[in-house]
Amino acid sequence: MLYDANASIEASILTDRIATANNLLSLNAAVNAVAIYEQNEKQVNDIFLNTLGKGNLDATPAQLASLEAIAAQCPAEGGLAVLTAISLYGALTNSNLPIEECTTGMGGGQINLLQRPEMGQLGLYPNPTDGICTASYQLGKGELGKLTVIDSYRRLVAEYQLDSAAGSIKLNGLPAGIYFVQLIANGRAMQTLKLIQQ
Repeated sequence: MLYDANASIEASILTDRIATANNLLSLNAAVNAVAIYEQNEKQVNDIFLNTLGKGNLDATPAQLASLEAIAAQCPAEGGLAVLTAISLYGALTNSNLPIEECTTGMGGGQINLLQRPEMGQLGLYPNPTDGICTASYQLGKGELGKLTVIDSYRRLVAEYQLDSAAGSIKLNGLPAGIYFVQLIANGRAMQTLKLIQQ
């Protein structure tokens, strides 16, 4: 009796979830995406809503190829959707895509967007982890910084103000999932690392 009631509730939730995903797909289709980061955002949203958004873990080869193509872009040009594509690909395939190092000619010189040892460094260990992860950081002299933790749905789940040029912070209490830990100094993203919490 209880099993039948639970099955009925689950079916009702899934029906509502699919209807909500379809409504969001309509809204997403109406977005006029011009810039590459907007196009990426629209495409990743479409894939998410057609798969996980509807409770479906099976992606088509075309959807996976799109996620791989977006994930291979530099986040400076491709936007936050690059990191979301990496997370979504991992959720759908149970495998990881790397976060590519990239550079862009900002401020007259080449700046490595994911690793800038001359300006700031971030390390995560152990990673993957099933408990506490330590984030160690190094800022440039006189820089103010913070550490942000973003989940695979692009929600800010934690933020730590850094009150010294170097140190470490224990990241704990995170549910299982994929997170992006970002070191920000003087308002600029210095380095982003993927954290896998098992």
